Amino acid sequence: MSDYDQFSGFGPDQPATLEEEKPPKSPRKRRQGGVYDILTGFFVLAAIGAVVLTVLLIQDPASPLNPLPPEPPLPTPTLFVLGGGGQSGDLLPPTWTPSATLETGSSPTPRSTATSTGTPPPTATGVTPLPGATNTVAVFPFTLQDEAVTYARNASAEGCAWLSIAGQVFDLNNTPVPGLPIQVTGDDSFSKLVFSGSADAFGPSGYEVQLDTTPKEAEYVVRLLNTTGMPLSEPIVVRTLSSCDRNVAVVNFVQNHEFSR
Repeated sequence: MSDYDQFSGFGPDQPATLEEEKPPKSPRKRRQGGVYDILTGFFVLAAIGAVVLTVLLIQDPASPLNPLPPEPPLPTPTLFVLGGGGQSGDLLPPTWTPSATLETGSSPTPRSTATSTGTPPPTATGVTPLPGATNTVAVFPFTLQDEAVTYARNASAEGCAWLSIAGQVFDLNNTPVPGLPIQVTGDDSFSKLVFSGSADAFGPSGYEVQLDTTPKEAEYVVRLLNTTGMPLSEPIVVRTLSSCDRNVAVVNFVQNHEFSR
C-alpha cells in the first residue's frame, strides 16, 4: 500500500465561504433621542432671547418691545418774560437784581421820597355814654347804642296796625341832639328822611319813621346825617319783625367824637 492510500480516507478540506465567515447582522435600532434634542435647543434659544430682551428693556424702558412702558413724564413749565426787550420766550433767570448804570460825566438826581403823613383817627375825649351804652371809637362820630337794635310795642292808638323805626340821638355829654337828619331806605324804593326831635314821644331828640300799617319781616337801612347830607354814622341794617309786641324797632345814636353839623 502506498503512502497515498493511507490518507485516502480523509477528504480534502472545504474552503470556508464569505457567508459563513461573516456573523449574522443584527437589526438596526432607530434613534429615539432626536425629538428631545430639538426641544432642548428650542428652550435654550428661548432663554437666551429672554435674557437679551431683559437687558434691552433695562437700558431703554420706553422701547416699543416693552409690553408695559412707563408713563411719559409731565412737561416742565417754563416761565417767560412778558413785555421784556429780549426775544420772545426769553427765560427769567433764577435770581435777577436790577442794576443802575450812570452815564459818564453825569450825576444822579436824587428823587423825592414819598412819606406817609396820614392823619390818625380822632380820639374820643370826654365821652359820657348812656347807662348800658358802650363808648366805641369809630371812623364816624356816631355809633349805634349798645351796638344792637332793640324792639318795643307800639304805644300809640294804632296799636298792632303799625310798623316803624324810632329812636333818639345823644351827644358826648349824654345830651339830646335835635335837628339832625335820619335817613331810612328799604325795598320797593322806600326812602324817607326825618329829623331828630320830630317825635316828642321818644324824647327831645326823638324821631320815628312809619314803615307800614302791619307788622312784617323786612329789612331797612338807617343812617344819621349832618345838615349838609354827609353821613355821621355807618349804615345800620334793621330787620323788622311780624309781631304786635315788637312792631317798633328802636335805633339810638350815641356820639363818639367831635363832628361838624
